[in-house]
Amino acid sequence: MGGYHRDNHALASPTATTTAPEFLRGEGIALHDRLPELATSIRLQRLREGEFYLIVPRFREFPQTASKRVCAIDPGVRKFVTIYDPNGRTLSVKEDTGAVLRRKFEAIDNMKSILSQMSDACKERIVSKVRTKPKTGSKRGKSSDHRLRYRLRRRIRFTTRKVTCSVADMHQKLSSWLATHYRSVLLPSFQTSEMVRRYTLEEAADATPAEASTTVQKRKIRSPTARAMLAQAHYRFKMLLKYKMERAAD
Repeated sequence: MGGYHRDNHALASPTATTTAPEFLRGEGIALHDRLPELATSIRLQRLREGEFYLIVPRFREFPQTASKRVCAIDPGVRKFVTIYDPNGRTLSVKEDTGAVLRRKFEAIDNMKSILSQMSDACKERIVSKVRTKPKTGSKRGKSSDHRLRYRLRRRIRFTTRKVTCSVADMHQKLSSWLATHYRSVLLPSFQTSEMVRRYTLEEAADATPAEASTTVQKRKIRSPTARAMLAQAHYRFKMLLKYKMERAAD
């Protein structure tokens, strides 16, 4: 998206769109590309990071695959997928996918830790502070700590969204490549929700469940692995691949 319009005459251009008078002061939004012929209504989406996206539905024809080949996929965590071709080829997504996600998660955890420490320190100052003067009507400016906490929260949202967009981009590119080069793809079930689920340990000898206060929640895989599995969204990739394979079929 471009910047806002400052010229009222630009609103008549086919590369501009108008908005409600209460939104953006009625100045409209500049677009990079010419809008297609509008057959339905469009939608303007605003993200918390302050980005705007104009969603324009349109009809599009997708190419059909001419390939008759079949492949099988082995989903995983370190390697998102490993593709086995009957011709003897073995393909996989780059091995550093898990390392990239791990670095992003570590950065998010560090920022959350700093934010938690700053919030606790701020609460302690508020509790220990004793008001000696009557409250006036004037408002004081925001402190530097307050602005830093705001920037940390914003950065956490930005980094989390960057992880989600990176995984979605990998899903889109990989599913499109598979739909173009293969007629059929064999993808086994990958029960992520069951593998990351915590199970209650039974501590009594007669297999009687423990009391609520002593119940222990355990799982067989470590938390970093479970976090990476959830971030990779294998089921979402499965549904996307199914859609693109059906779209590319004759």
